[in-house]
Amino acid sequence: MNNSTEFGTQPGIAEEAAPSYPWPPPRVRFGAGALCFNQGAVNALARAERVTIYVNDNGQMLIVRPSEGNDVPGAEWVHRTGACVRPKAILSSPFVQGLYARMGWRQECDYRAAGTAIQTHTGPILLFALHDTEASLCQYTAEKIPSFSLRA
Repeated sequence: MNNSTEFGTQPGIAEEAAPSYPWPPPRVRFGAGALCFNQGAVNALARAERVTIYVNDNGQMLIVRPSEGNDVPGAEWVHRTGACVRPKAILSSPFVQGLYARMGWRQECDYRAAGTAIQTHTGPILLFALHDTEASLCQYTAEKIPSFSLRA
């Protein structure tokens, strides 16, 4: 067994123990009335065409699972061109605005969250911790930019 990697040797860690994680790791971005998942999220759900999105009762966790058949409402989240499957933004202003209000997020910012793929007895799901997000792409207007002066 070879424990060396391009980062060095890690004694005691077997190569077989390494998680088979979709690359890149699942991520989601919230903003401008849309949810945008990355390729890692699409790969983790075996390239499902539609997904159903839940927020748990205390509002701290976003749960994404593949939609099953026409009975479960779901959002289209991929573009498919032949064998190529790419993420597609899910447009839902009411959902995103409700999430911003529930989490106390600033409207002028986009937020990103890292996720985890989990295999359950009903199939794969994605979990995103909403309390552990990072604000990005904040859009400030002239009134909201802090004033400062440069003195020589």
